[in-house]
Amino acid sequence: MNKCTLLFILLLQLPVFSQKDVLPFLKKNNGEFYAELQKSALLDAGFSANRYIFLGEIHGFAEPQQVDLALFKRLNSRDSFNYYIAEIDDAKAWLLNEYLATGNELLLEDVFYSWKQDTAQWSNKQYFEKFRELHAYQQSLPAQKKFTVVGVDQPQDLIITLRYFKLLFTKTSLFVDEVRQLEKALEEQSLPLIEQTAKILLDRISSEKDASQQVYGINYVKIALLLNNLQGINQSRDFSMYQNLKNYVAAYELETKKMYGFLGMFHCLQTSYNNVTPFAQLVRMNMSEQTCTILGYYTDGFIMMPYIGQMKQMLPAAVVDQMKGSHPDFAHTDRYVALPYSNSQSNPFMEKVAEIEKLEQLANPSSVHLFRLTGKDSPFNKQSTYAQVNGAMGLQLTNKNDATTKAFQYILLIRNVNPASPR
Repeated sequence: MNKCTLLFILLLQLPVFSQKDVLPFLKKNNGEFYAELQKSALLDAGFSANRYIFLGEIHGFAEPQQVDLALFKRLNSRDSFNYYIAEIDDAKAWLLNEYLATGNELLLEDVFYSWKQDTAQWSNKQYFEKFRELHAYQQSLPAQKKFTVVGVDQPQDLIITLRYFKLLFTKTSLFVDEVRQLEKALEEQSLPLIEQTAKILLDRISSEKDASQQVYGINYVKIALLLNNLQGINQSRDFSMYQNLKNYVAAYELETKKMYGFLGMFHCLQTSYNNVTPFAQLVRMNMSEQTCTILGYYTDGFIMMPYIGQMKQMLPAAVVDQMKGSHPDFAHTDRYVALPYSNSQSNPFMEKVAEIEKLEQLANPSSVHLFRLTGKDSPFNKQSTYAQVNGAMGLQLTNKNDATTKAFQYILLIRNVNPASPR
């Protein structure tokens, strides 16, 4: 027998190592979400010590809005999280902060009208009611607890951006030509021209900072942040979100402040997926290692989806009309449809996460359940169980050796999930 043959036989006799069963660990590290907010067993002092905490959702479901509200109120009241990062731009953040301060619902309506015009999933009743509740909560808080909405996204609605721009540049005694050029670019909604003229105006304001601050006063910082966002209008979205947050923190000297964010799930991942670097990964790498992500998974329910483009080709109007019978909230809209959503490979509108059945075993039907994945003996520190999603909403680790807890630290499972209701 030669050496190669002997080596081959010995290799065959070596034990085959498989990923560790996660169920024993999960049994010790789970609980009903709303109860856990009070008990602080899973969401302990280590959780609250994070500087950035992100809740990642899939848009189009009803329940995450109340989860977001409850979690933020807990973090604000107990742990001094006074900044609420939202998947909106600085112009919409301006409207929402004005609404939270004044209660003027016309401002809130402006934001949701914009989303409705874009047939965005954010245009739903649950999101609208959540901001009403946030307003009531804001009014109940003492001054030191009041919170600010931070918009980190790229410009979403250039009509609202133009409105915000005009407000900030009420005084135009400086750089009149540059201001008018950018205003014209916003009116024409020319992205290349917006990027170019915003950079020119930002350079002028920065080079004559003292004079600019004297003229624009408290608006100077807001102007600089807006122009930075506009000059990066063609950057990758997650990088722009990170850059906008970084600029905001630096401008207002918030390096030691805690912030909470409610964003789409991809933005909240802390390692590379699909060869893209998500927002939360950039935050963790460049702003604070004290970053924690709770990722939402959903089973056996329905999702609110825009009824546009390919969706109209896939679902004929007659089929959609039949579907509306089981979801009265969709009876009077042609913009959205409630689609079945399940963790099934046969469902084209799904997320297929291997072993999610083990999570379901520990969560009651129609429940919101929390699972902590971290700990010294956690199998999630060494393997990627639950870290990847197959199917239409696929998420694949760029580095297959990354463990789950490098990407996120908690799972929030919502069973029998309901669709958001169109507004």
